[in-house]
Parts: sequence; C-alpha cells; structure tokens
Amino acid sequence: MVKFSVLVVLAAILVSCGDPTIDGSSDEALKNSIAKVRSSLPEVERADFDKAVMAAAMGEGNLFQMAAAGKDVMVGQMRSRLDGKTAKEVLTLAGEIRAKRKQEAEDHEGQLAKAKLARIQKEVDDLMKKRDGDEAAAKELNKFTVTEMGISQREQQF
Repeated sequence: MVKFSVLVVLAAILVSCGDPTIDGSSDEALKNSIAKVRSSLPEVERADFDKAVMAAAMGEGNLFQMAAAGKDVMVGQMRSRLDGKTAKEVLTLAGEIRAKRKQEAEDHEGQLAKAKLARIQKEVDDLMKKRDGDEAAAKELNKFTVTEMGISQREQQF
C-alpha cells in the first residue's frame, strides 16, 4: 500500500514538472493559465504564441461567423479548444488551422478560376456559332451573280 502511495505521489510530481497547460475550466482560469504558459516561453517565442492563441481561438470560423455566434459561444469554444494544451500543442493547432484555411482559400480560388474559364469558353463557343452563321450567309451571297449594271435617273415625285 505504501509503495502504491509513493508511486502516485511520484507520478503527480512528474506530471507537474511538465510544460504548463491551459486551463479552460473558466474564463478566469483560461486567462491566468494562458499568461502562465506564455511566461514559460522564451521571449522570442511569445509573439508566435500570442498569434497561435488567436488563431486557435477563432478556429476554422471567420469573424462574421464568430460575431453571429456571440461572445459567450465564442469564449466557450475557445476554452474547450485550448483546454489542456501546452504551448507547443497550441502552436501545432494554429498551424493546422492556418493550413486548412489556406487550402480552403486555394480551393475557392480554383473554383473561381474554373467558373471564369467556363464563361470564357461559352463566349468563344457563341462567337464560333456567329462566325459559322456569317460564313453560311456569305455562301448564300456567293450564289447571286450580277449580270448587268446600270444607272438610271428618275424624277422625284411628291
């Protein structure tokens, strides 16, 4: 029994010696734990961590979706998204979110390019049909021959 108690205490000590994590149990705990995690980082990494926290807080949504959801929903999502994460995990999460946003933007640009290409192709097809119609009209005109030409003057009548 004593050995078990010693093992539990040792495990607790080892866990507490690890990197600090974010506590999302309440707004106050979130704020304090983010500050604690931030202060555990070297000065040069803090700006990246701040950006990562913001990116992770927003998640995959955009500002309009967040505004529509409301502050309480946004803070709740942020707390659950960041809860239990270390600085390294927050940076990784933010990187994944940014990569997904970039892919979605590229996909959207690709769809726009395809739509533009389809419009251009339709214009080309319409011009080809018009050209074919013009060529057919020119062939019809070639069937006519002018056999005699003359100029005559008539009196004007009102």
